[in-house]
Parts: sequence; C-alpha cells; structure tokens
Amino acid sequence: MATRHEERITLKRPRILIVSPSDSSHANNEPGDSMHQQLSDIFKLGGFESKYCCISDIEEVNELLLCYEPDIAFCSFFRFPGTREGGGYLRDIFINQGVAWVGSFSSALEKTLSRIKTKVNWHRGGVNTPEWFVLNKLKDGSIEGLPLLVNAHNYPYIIRPANRINAQTASEFFLANNRPELYAQASIFSETYGEVIIERAFPRDGNAKEYMVSMIGNGANTLISPVEIVDSFEPLATNDYQSKSIRTYISVSEKKQKEYITSFAQKIFTTSQMRDYSICRIAQHDNQLFAEDIVGQPCIFGRDFEACSNETGLNKEQYSNAVILASIIGNLKLGHTFIPVPHALKQLIPTDVFAKLTQED
Repeated sequence: MATRHEERITLKRPRILIVSPSDSSHANNEPGDSMHQQLSDIFKLGGFESKYCCISDIEEVNELLLCYEPDIAFCSFFRFPGTREGGGYLRDIFINQGVAWVGSFSSALEKTLSRIKTKVNWHRGGVNTPEWFVLNKLKDGSIEGLPLLVNAHNYPYIIRPANRINAQTASEFFLANNRPELYAQASIFSETYGEVIIERAFPRDGNAKEYMVSMIGNGANTLISPVEIVDSFEPLATNDYQSKSIRTYISVSEKKQKEYITSFAQKIFTTSQMRDYSICRIAQHDNQLFAEDIVGQPCIFGRDFEACSNETGLNKEQYSNAVILASIIGNLKLGHTFIPVPHALKQLIPTDVFAKLTQED
C-alpha cells in the first residue's frame, strides 16, 4: 500500500531558491559561488525548478518572494551579516510567507554559532565532550579565565575563537602541546578575538580515533552515516571546500562499533536540535566517545558530507536532493507548508533511502 507521501507525488516542479549573502567571499564567481550554481543544477535533476541569487538585505528577499514565488529556500546563511542575535532571521521571513526552510530553527543555529553555547548545551543534555576552558578579554585589558589554565593537564589543547563569526577560516586555531605554548597562544588569541575557547584535543594515534558523521532527515526519519578519518589533525570546517588539505576516510566496518557511533551521533544531533541535515565530528579515546564539533549553520555540502553519504550509497546528486526531501517531509509534519514531491525525486533517490525519509511516525 502506498504511503501518504507517495500518494502526493506529482508532476509539478516545485521551485527552490538558493540564497547566499552578496557580501560573502562566495560571490563574484569565487569557489562558493560556482558551488551554489552547481547545486542549483543538481536540484533540477530532482524535478525542481531552481534559482540561485546573492542578496544583501531583507528588501531583496521580499522582491525575490514576489518575482520568483519559491516553494523552498536553501540558504548558506541564516541571518544577515552585521545583524545581532534575535533579528534578521531568514527562516522567519520565508516561513511567514509559506516558503519551506531547509535546515534547523534559528534558535538552534544561534547556539551552534557559539562553540561555548554548543558545549554548555551538550553538557546539559548529557552528551560527553572534551574538557574546555573559556578566556575572555575584558575592557580593562585583562584576560578573564587565564588563571584556570593551571588546571590544564591533558595535552594537547586546541585554541580557537569562541564565536564562529570571528573565525574567518577553519585554519584559525593553534594546537598547544605544552604549557608555554598554551599560555602564549591563549593570550594572543584573546587579544585578537576577545572570547576564546580552549578544548582538549585527541590527535589520532593508537589510543584515539576520529569520525565524521552526517545526518539527513528528522526524528525517526533520520539517516545517519559515519566514516573514520585517517589523516592528520584538522578541525571541522563549516565551509570545508575552502580547506586546502585532503582528508582520507575509511568505512566503519565493525557492526557494533558503527551502531555505537551512530547512537552517540543521534544524541548529538537531537540535543543540538538539528533538522534536515547536519554533520558532526566525534573523537574516540580509550574506547570512550566525545562530541568535538558540529556544523549547524546552513552550508554547501563539502567533502566530509559527501564521504559520509557515500557510505550510504548516495552520490552528490542523490544526497543533495535527499536533504530537500527531508525538508519537504519535515515542514509538512510541522504544519508549515505542503510541497508535492516530484516524480523525478523518487526516481533519483534509492528506494530504501526514500522509504526511510518518508516513513510514517
């Protein structure tokens, strides 16, 4: 018997609007810009009409809503650059106009923007995460929290800006292997960025492993795919196509280990209130799992997401459109909007994945 979602499959071509900020580094034919356009072409394979635009303010969003009349919004940012927390949320604008939003709620995106809020949220939710310290440069020039570093004994530690907005690239970090490095670089980072987070790191060796785990879907309809990382240390990047290094991945072949990682990742995604798609980084040290990082921000799928999705048998065209399917079903269940599923989408996505993402609760 056909499910409710299968009965709603139609020949209509819903419209997807792909949006990036016009003042971003991805505009003007730079790498991110070409990837947005490539994504637009990929969505067309799923039976969608698709348009890519750069925007600079809310007025341009309203013009696009009137002229293009999209059904779905896929954005590479969730609030306008320069706006403060609580304002300028693209999701609110689109949802209020009956347009489905691909991704998580604005409140969840704000939390993942801050590494500190993310860690606190994980701690409260019972998600195991490496020890961390917070430093903050005060108005008088002193650095709050510096004396706490006397308690740092489990080297190495990674030093990074606490707020992802303040980090222009993923390379803005320092791996401190001893106390002199830790104090020196912690002071430099505090002077540069103001608020800094210092976290215990687990470089891959005989006692430690690291995994990337992707998520597509919502609730019981979630597809979770882990892979093991086997290259040198590098932090998780939101826009990982900007990174120059090349990661190597291998499958997690042992069934119990895969279930162990998948279950822990599910807890990370649920506690972080991720919707439709996300990716996280997990460390394993002495057989214990630790949540290291998560990408909650809207982003273009990079090689990490692709490697994870490949483990589920999905290529770029399939996993990109699977995310849209997850959003269609997720928005429908929230009562936001109904969008017919194109026939081409069901033909493109493998039968088992389509069934997983559209199954009834």
